[in-house]
Amino acid sequence: MKRGLFVLVLAALAGLALGQGAMVRVAHLSPDAPAVDVLVNGQRAITGLAFKEVTPYIPLPAAKVRVQVVPAGQDAPVVIDAELDLKVGVYYTVAATGFLAQIRPQVYTDLLSGFFPGRASPGSGWSTPPPTPRRWTWR
Repeated sequence: MKRGLFVLVLAALAGLALGQGAMVRVAHLSPDAPAVDVLVNGQRAITGLAFKEVTPYIPLPAAKVRVQVVPAGQDAPVVIDAELDLKVGVYYTVAATGFLAQIRPQVYTDLLSGFFPGRASPGSGWSTPPPTPRRWTWR
């Protein structure tokens, strides 16, 4: 029953995003950074996100939003301060990448397939540079 209710709520939120806003999830991919809280337009939206964790999609307005990342349970220091221009019906993944000294956000547009008819295929991206191609010689 709970799973069915969750699916209904998720579908309702997704429908809301497609009609009025965007859907955003956050990934903590900074290996030496502590757990973090994410503020959206000054309001704490995500708490205690640890390395390797990815949130579910959350609905946000289709507009310019300010996203800040701070250590969990604290208001400072702000380690990421970015403005995102979110579009109606678009799914995004915002990833905190790099080591803490050079932490930066990377924003990916997620292309979903099968979840909603008429949508494109799953997106892919690298949070680090792709591996260098190697040339193989057979002897």
